[in-house]
Amino acid sequence: MDDYTPLDYRATKELPSYQFFHNQGWAIKSKDFANSRMHTAMKKICPYPHFTQICGGENIYFPFSEKETVLRMLATDLHQARVPFYNQIAYDAPGQGFRLAVDIDASKRLITDTELIQMVASLSAVLERYYVGKDIPLFVSTSGPKWKDGHEVISVHIIAHVKVSFSEAKQLIYSYRLALKADDSIDMSGLEVDDGIYKDKSAKCNYESCNLRLIYSHKKEKCLNTETDDEHQTCPLCKGVKFIVSRKVYEPKFVYRHKKLDTDYFKQTHDNYFNILKNHNLWVNEASDVMDGYQIPFGTLSYECELRFEKDFQEGKFVTNPKKRKRNQTETVLENVNMNKRFESFLRKITHNSERPFKHIRVRFITEVKTNKNHTLTIFVEGEGAGQCLYEQKDHGQGRIFFSYNVKTFTLRIGCFSKLYEACQRQWDDKTCIQFDVEPWVYSGVDPKQLPKGTHNAERTSLVRPTSQFVTTQVLDPDTSLATLMKLSFANPHIIYKLK
Repeated sequence: MDDYTPLDYRATKELPSYQFFHNQGWAIKSKDFANSRMHTAMKKICPYPHFTQICGGENIYFPFSEKETVLRMLATDLHQARVPFYNQIAYDAPGQGFRLAVDIDASKRLITDTELIQMVASLSAVLERYYVGKDIPLFVSTSGPKWKDGHEVISVHIIAHVKVSFSEAKQLIYSYRLALKADDSIDMSGLEVDDGIYKDKSAKCNYESCNLRLIYSHKKEKCLNTETDDEHQTCPLCKGVKFIVSRKVYEPKFVYRHKKLDTDYFKQTHDNYFNILKNHNLWVNEASDVMDGYQIPFGTLSYECELRFEKDFQEGKFVTNPKKRKRNQTETVLENVNMNKRFESFLRKITHNSERPFKHIRVRFITEVKTNKNHTLTIFVEGEGAGQCLYEQKDHGQGRIFFSYNVKTFTLRIGCFSKLYEACQRQWDDKTCIQFDVEPWVYSGVDPKQLPKGTHNAERTSLVRPTSQFVTTQVLDPDTSLATLMKLSFANPHIIYKLK
């Protein structure tokens, strides 16, 4: 409990910045702001607060043009060893705007420096695809290690020096989530990228906004003391308030620029508190930030399209070709993570017209339809490439592609949900569709080349005619039991098993 202090509503009054805001008439309670005549003029200049005090005090309103004056005042707090108590807010309003901010919450685990650098590098790679030719510095701050729900954790804030709109921020964070999931070298267990810091328009605000705890600020949290009564009247920590203040603040960690950690630039931009606050806040700096160049990469579906697809999936509207689906055929979702990974790896290696159009794609889920005559899998995908139609050679925008795998012929066909383009109709024609041969082990998971030594001594053989199917011969040890041999034969009919 050494990292926490009792909640004190008077704490903000001791800050030099608090006195400054009051002298300027910028510290106002919401009810006073709505009713008092003296604030009518200010409401025209700054109708919404740019700070909320996390200890329950007033909101801080000031003209956006005065943001550097405010940051210098906050630097005075820090210089005098006084900790701020502010949550910052930025608006996608005329003459304002906010930077891209990424809030990574951790639960039940710590983040190592190596993992953090990989995660920041992944964000940099995503931004490179959306802002071609632009170098966007990433300023990283961390909070912790601290205790959360009985576990030691570290939280991360990343401020990208690029101006984004509300929809652009949502799209970038969506792509960043997919990139983290697609990178097998990054362990995302216990970590979550939170886009809840971005707020839509509401009855109280006519603009989209973003809010984030200001760097170095304390944080108000619910009291963690469980050894007290339900009302916390006897709690020595919160003294009946039920809230405490966490002293684990966000502090600058490093700057990522030009695809590497830029230690020299970090020292230059963090030589005083004012520079730190200037580089780690949400407000746009038109003199130094990237202001334009945003473009969704070819084949990447929009965040709104993903939301619609998620809704259709929940309602059971994800059938790929309902006209050819018979009533007695049922489509079931396969929960085989390893098979998903194998197909995902295969899709990323597909080469078409000397390019790899699906090198960043992810398998979302796989469904199966199995009858006496047919056995097919439908592979639903997401991420960059999920909207890239090879039939029309264009991005359908709100459409998406899928893949159909025939288990009996070992062929993978590219399909498209779009019905607007004539070229896309070729997907239903066996002679004109785009398809690829897939080795059987991608579906079955039994690859002779990857089996432990001693279990076989055969090499894969391909029978080109008459079936154009891949057939694998696997030689087993002579002491293999008949039950094991029958089990393998039934599970993998495309593999010929022999004994030594």
